[in-house]
Amino acid sequence: MALPKAPKKSVTGTKLPSTTQQAKSKSSFRKRSIEEVEPDDAHEHPQSLSEAGLESQDAEHESSPASSQEGRSGDRLALLMEKMVEDQRKRHRARNTAIQASYESTSTSVQTSITNLLDEYDGAAAEAHTAQLARLTKLLKSKADLEAAMDAKVSEMKKVFCAHAKDLQIVLEKRMLQLR
Repeated sequence: MALPKAPKKSVTGTKLPSTTQQAKSKSSFRKRSIEEVEPDDAHEHPQSLSEAGLESQDAEHESSPASSQEGRSGDRLALLMEKMVEDQRKRHRARNTAIQASYESTSTSVQTSITNLLDEYDGAAAEAHTAQLARLTKLLKSKADLEAAMDAKVSEMKKVFCAHAKDLQIVLEKRMLQLR
């Protein structure tokens, strides 16, 4: 059974980044060319020589304050950009400092808690070890007492055995004498 085919999407309605950038550059180029053409149009259709001179002087006066304003605004823009970059660097440094301080405090608290935990474990282990050693010495003393008691009983049994053996031998010898 064949899989259904998906319909293809139209690409014409989608704006691609390269086409929008080209459109922006074309529109800005058109604006620049229109601005450049306007002063030339004034010279192509002079109504009178004096008006053309006045217009060119006005254009120069307007262009020089405009260019100085553009220079000032460019300076202001540059200063604003520098201030923005410096502020961003300050925020970055502050964020890094805060992260470093947080890391150090967290690291210190974790290290302290681990040390406390190990100290508690060592204390409990030492108590258990001491209790085990006390129990071991008690058991070893008990073992020594039992072994001493066993040795005493064995020696006593040996004496009794030897005494019975002598008695038995005496009885056997007497019996043998009677039978002969």
